[in-house]
Amino acid sequence: MNKIVSPFRTVMMALGALAILTGCGRREKAREIIVPERQVVNENLNFESYTFDLVGEYTTADTFENPAGRYIRYTGEGILPKSLGEGGIRNLRDSLMRMARVSFDGDRNPVPMIGQDSVRLSNLQPSEVSPLSFIESEMSASLVSPRVVTFECDRSGYFYGAAHGNKSVGYVNYYLPEGKILSLDDLMNPGYRNKLLRLIRAALKESEVELLVNPSRVDVASQFVITTEGLTFSYDPYEIAPYSEGVVTVDIPSESLLEEGLLSRDGRIILTGEP
Repeated sequence: MNKIVSPFRTVMMALGALAILTGCGRREKAREIIVPERQVVNENLNFESYTFDLVGEYTTADTFENPAGRYIRYTGEGILPKSLGEGGIRNLRDSLMRMARVSFDGDRNPVPMIGQDSVRLSNLQPSEVSPLSFIESEMSASLVSPRVVTFECDRSGYFYGAAHGNKSVGYVNYYLPEGKILSLDDLMNPGYRNKLLRLIRAALKESEVELLVNPSRVDVASQFVITTEGLTFSYDPYEIAPYSEGVVTVDIPSESLLEEGLLSRDGRIILTGEP
């Protein structure tokens, strides 16, 4: 799950999505970006890309044995929406920026959200100091359709002196017709939780993932994303599996959700396009 995408590829991905949404009726695919044939779509979908590579410095630098340990390298890249349909997207942008830990200074330059009083940004380049700690993130649009735009943020980091680094993934599912961030409750019929848990636990039992807990004790993941095939649930390291397994994902096809009667009418429209 920890994917590395160059800034060029990120920009081209966003431009490709716009070309599909504003162009002809043929079906094309780029990182799960699809538009059904002969369907009228909203052309007011605009994105902007960003990238940064900066160095932070601990203000308590005398506590580090290795001088390079006082520095943290912050790298980030991705895309953010400028407009999605006719509605406002301020809440969406704020949510995505918090997830990617990125903000913009007074000159509209992207900078990391540090969140540590003991660290400040420096004017040094990574090549000048070789930081021993790092935090990196990548924000991408994993699905752009006439109904939904989904965003995925992959994060990883390591702090000097730790036994190993860590990684995580976050998702935001945005419903274009209503201009809202979707929750599972928006997709499911009431009382869905136990049936959904059975599907997730059954999928984990069939997988080769080494779990830290019995599958019967696994709960519904807090992170999920809408895909062209259904729903994917994501568990960060140590939630249900050891660090060596990385981010664990569980795919639940739309067919299974329909067979179990889990999807509400709105959920069927959002996932399949049909009521």
